[in-house]
Amino acid sequence: MQNIKTQKFMFFDDWPYEYIRGFERKQGKPAKHKNNPVLKPELLHEFGRTSLYGTILYDRDLDLYKMWYPTFSGGDQITAYLCYAQSHDGYNWEKPELDIVKGTNIVLDSDHEVRGQTIIYDKLEKNPSRRYKLLVRPGYTPNVCSYVSKDGIHWEILSKNAINANSDSHIGLIRHPQTGLYMATMRKIKGDRRVWLSTSNDFEKWSEPVIVKELDIEQSMQTQIYGMQISYYGAYLIGVVSYYNTFEDDFIGWGKMDGTMDIGLAYSRGGYCWHENFVHDRFIPLGKKDKWDCGMISPSSHPILLDDKIIFYYAGMPYSHKPPYKESDLQCIGLATLRVDGFVYLETDNNGGEICTRNFNIDEGGFFINVDASKGEISVEICDGDGNAIKGFEMDQFIPIKKDGLSIPLKWKNNPDDKVLLKRALRFKIKARNTKLYSITMVNGEKKPVYWDFKEINYADPFYE
Repeated sequence: MQNIKTQKFMFFDDWPYEYIRGFERKQGKPAKHKNNPVLKPELLHEFGRTSLYGTILYDRDLDLYKMWYPTFSGGDQITAYLCYAQSHDGYNWEKPELDIVKGTNIVLDSDHEVRGQTIIYDKLEKNPSRRYKLLVRPGYTPNVCSYVSKDGIHWEILSKNAINANSDSHIGLIRHPQTGLYMATMRKIKGDRRVWLSTSNDFEKWSEPVIVKELDIEQSMQTQIYGMQISYYGAYLIGVVSYYNTFEDDFIGWGKMDGTMDIGLAYSRGGYCWHENFVHDRFIPLGKKDKWDCGMISPSSHPILLDDKIIFYYAGMPYSHKPPYKESDLQCIGLATLRVDGFVYLETDNNGGEICTRNFNIDEGGFFINVDASKGEISVEICDGDGNAIKGFEMDQFIPIKKDGLSIPLKWKNNPDDKVLLKRALRFKIKARNTKLYSITMVNGEKKPVYWDFKEINYADPFYE
């Protein structure tokens, strides 16, 4: 398992600071790619529907994006395939001919009747033939099935009854790099639109699912949760929530089959308790009227964490949830990009703002800030646990930051020795105006830190491990 040294202040909630004045928490919004969609249905076996009840992963070793996407036929007897595409830049995709169904890019044919599949590449897996893992609920079967593969193309069924869940929607799956635990989110019962969680230590024996997320009490009675995809992000789990916005006049039958779908954002520190800051503000909203993604959008199972940005792929449709769908109304795949650590940020205007964080401690130095101060400035002071400035690290000795950057080093005049900061209770005091503050990172001796690997700061006792 990973031995994480880096610590980071992010601002999903008020837990990180002692007080905050003059700042407002806001939700980051991924910017939709101007040339969306990036993948369209073109092949006969795609039936005009390239869905993302599927997965896109980035293979850093090969510098290759890999996509697994399902396609569905219409009619009473639905034919479903799982297909594969790849890209060298994430924008231009090719659909290679494979040896599963000759002359196609199909990796699981109609015999598997794929529904809601999610794939991970398991770096912790010691058996090379099981590095790729898949959870799926085949059509018209009661339970979630598990598959394994050495290459992501040739799949072997591991269990037909992996998880007791009649989930007909997109299943979430991760293996947590710090605990090694497999975590899967799903709908437990078809039509029961809430989020359930099952876990496993070995990908074979799974726990009975338990409810972990329901609608916030402030949500509309016509809002339901269609599914939630989960991803590791340091001390947090990020939940990309598929919201189903039903129509009030669709009250016949239990299914509530007509409505639109868009995407919200949730976070958790453990996977069992989930929160949302912006229940009325969608993380990725529907496209404008008559656009390719104006009716329903659904997310890929995981965002792509690149060095300088985060990519969210999603499927979009110009029609509502209720079939039948017109063959001319294509289901396509597009993307949106988010700033590093850009899920939430603290913003202050020209009147300025001030923050005092809760206690933390470090074993080694190195402080970096992710901030847009290009229209203002921000300054930082390091204090002891009682809030008194430490000599050399006072506010008036800080070299103000007046630019935009993802990882700007904090610097003080005369380059004070940071050894006086080690292994003691510390606090940041921050003053800023006209800035957007995304995060502050303490690398703590990490030789090659990456922004998505960081541990929780124990604010109650900063020396507790």
